[in-house]
Amino acid sequence: MICVVSVVLVSSQMECSVCFEQFDSVVRRPKMLACGHSFCLPCLQRLTPKRCPLDNKPFQTPPTEMVDNFSLLHASNNVWCRQCKKDATLACVDEHPVCSRKRARDEEAVPLLESLQRAGAALGKFASSQTPEWAHDFGE
Repeated sequence: MICVVSVVLVSSQMECSVCFEQFDSVVRRPKMLACGHSFCLPCLQRLTPKRCPLDNKPFQTPPTEMVDNFSLLHASNNVWCRQCKKDATLACVDEHPVCSRKRARDEEAVPLLESLQRAGAALGKFASSQTPEWAHDFGE
């Protein structure tokens, strides 16, 4: 089953529009300005003057004190690369089949469930074919 993800949307949500590096939860945390735009912490720390690169609105809050954009963190950590079998990077989004992490988990669960159902049916068939030792005593 093919999983469709908008590459443009995913790519734009996964990277800082200043340095074009992928957001992450350690070094390149997406920080949100009062105007609503988000950039990675290192880029915001390097900006002079302290103005939003997109709308040129000034900001006073030190970048380390700005709130994290959890939506972007979630988006960048919620795309699964089917080929690499790990969280998708921007290269994966461009070059490999990707889908949401939930979709990948759901698709992995179906074959496991089917396998368990087959094993349960085989076990039930085996159990019903076995005649207990005490049943032979009644037939004599």
